Amino acid sequence: MAITFDEILKVIRVLFGEVAIGDDGIELERPIGLRDGSRISWIKRGEITAAIDRINSAFSADDAFLTWKEECEVMVVDNGRAGSFIAGPAFRDGLTLESRDENSLTFSLGAPSLAYALYMLHRIYEAESSGGRRHSVFRRMRDRLRMRMNRVAETVEGRDATLAEVISSLFPNYTIRIESTHERSDYRALCESFLFTLSYNYDNSFLMASGIESIFRASRIERVRRVKDGEIDAPRMTYKSDLVHHYQLAVSAESPLLAYLSFYHVAEHFFEKVYNDDLIDQVRLKIADPAFSLKRSRDVGGVIKVITNAQKKTRDEGGVDEQKALALVLRRFVKLTKLVDDLDEYDPHIVQHYRSTAASFSDANTVDLRGAQVDEVISSLAKRIYKTRNSLVHAKDGARPKYFPFTNDEELAREVPLMRFCAEQIIISDGRII
Repeated sequence: MAITFDEILKVIRVLFGEVAIGDDGIELERPIGLRDGSRISWIKRGEITAAIDRINSAFSADDAFLTWKEECEVMVVDNGRAGSFIAGPAFRDGLTLESRDENSLTFSLGAPSLAYALYMLHRIYEAESSGGRRHSVFRRMRDRLRMRMNRVAETVEGRDATLAEVISSLFPNYTIRIESTHERSDYRALCESFLFTLSYNYDNSFLMASGIESIFRASRIERVRRVKDGEIDAPRMTYKSDLVHHYQLAVSAESPLLAYLSFYHVAEHFFEKVYNDDLIDQVRLKIADPAFSLKRSRDVGGVIKVITNAQKKTRDEGGVDEQKALALVLRRFVKLTKLVDDLDEYDPHIVQHYRSTAASFSDANTVDLRGAQVDEVISSLAKRIYKTRNSLVHAKDGARPKYFPFTNDEELAREVPLMRFCAEQIIISDGRII
């Protein structure tokens, strides 16, 4: 659907505050200053309409990737400094490379164009207004602009800044632009080639953004327990040190892969114990059964068979049955009602996501966390978590489906809250009262 002037005007009003609309442009109630001393108090209407026309003429708009027949633009994230405002100093003034062959391609790394920046701002605004989990992104951008307004004295005169300069400065990273003298359909492959060239020559690891989440550090769960000063009580429990360390690593991780596996390690800590406890319970139940007799060799042999089969399976698999052990850990430590409440508070739609959608990079199942049969839900939950974990640690050539670093990060980020809230319950349930 085409973007209209009125839609972009809504975005501008939220970012810049009160504005006066004229025939030739938009006057800001309060000027905004940039770091170089320039300022903007007036936006030309033609500047906006030209950018809108540019957006609407795009051949395709795939998340963060805009494509025209002879050009493309996509935002990239500096993987070495995720979340920082502007990438490394080697590219501060941008970089342009031109192919000197029959391809006639121009590769550029620099600030986003006005058209691209307005396109992304519109997407962020729509995402925040859709009724789902609100991103903090738009609010952060607005606050940055408001701070600049407060710093600019209206009596000070400076160079007039363009809207493109102001808007592009709000984004944390650069965009790649590729221009061709003829129509092409392989722009993604060309971008990957350019990124490899940058990594090879500058030791900078850039990756193409797959959407809003990947641009603004979505791999880390945003705060969901917002408390005021003075509302937090002193600790009443102690917890296992190694579990806390795994949890802290996961919370601080920029990579959703590292976060997921670190939270998983919290559950994995108890695998051998719960597996052995389950085996003991099986033996105890057999012996306690009124039909069991120590005088019947068949009954004693049945107990031996249970133990022998369990030991054989452990030897064959090189350890305990991890999916079964995970289910036992979840059954012992995790309350589904609490898990659902935590997930609902984080994102009102994510429980439905788990019910209807499985990650494309794994052969995991869907899971209805609100299901009535607790044992079935736990088994299904353990399977989803374990299958996701396997897809992250195994990367055999030819395996399908398979996790691709960076490419699947946004999708994996949707799985992290499920693992995090399970890990939190496990740590707390195993805690000891002080």
